[in-house]
Amino acid sequence: MQIWIAAALVIPGLGLELTLEHAAPGLFIRVVRSFLLSIAFWTLAIFLTRVPFLSLRVVAWTGLVLGIVLVARRARAFIAEARQLRDVWPALGFVALTTLHLFPAFRWLVAPGADMSMHSFMTRLIVEAQRLPTTYEPIFPIHDFGSYAAGLPSLAAVLTALSGMPAHRTTLIV
Repeated sequence: MQIWIAAALVIPGLGLELTLEHAAPGLFIRVVRSFLLSIAFWTLAIFLTRVPFLSLRVVAWTGLVLGIVLVARRARAFIAEARQLRDVWPALGFVALTTLHLFPAFRWLVAPGADMSMHSFMTRLIVEAQRLPTTYEPIFPIHDFGSYAAGLPSLAAVLTALSGMPAHRTTLIV
């Protein structure tokens, strides 16, 4: 279950990072940029669910497979660069700090606070609709979905679709 979350947070961004013409020097910059590119990728890819025949699961799995294909195309060059062990300690530090950030997600029951409650609620709406909904109904009588930023709930919904974890858990992870 957690392997799909890790894959979703790394693979699409790593694939995009490896296809850039002028790649960043050093492993640390590549790891951080891969993580950030993955988040940007999923935040934008969720809008593909507005196409009638594309559900959240289709977009999530297609994005993951696309990332794997992009990584596979340049895997040899990336492995050769990683073997040089330049900037390995900062890269490992980033991975360790990111992992430490995830520990509360497996200990807390739900995400604390009103803001996280709204993110969890929006994630659940996206997961249940299998796309970006157009309204907050039937839970809230708000007719325009998007009056609250949908980036974090979109990413959490993708992680829910890939891992099968409940929406409130993936929202806490993000």
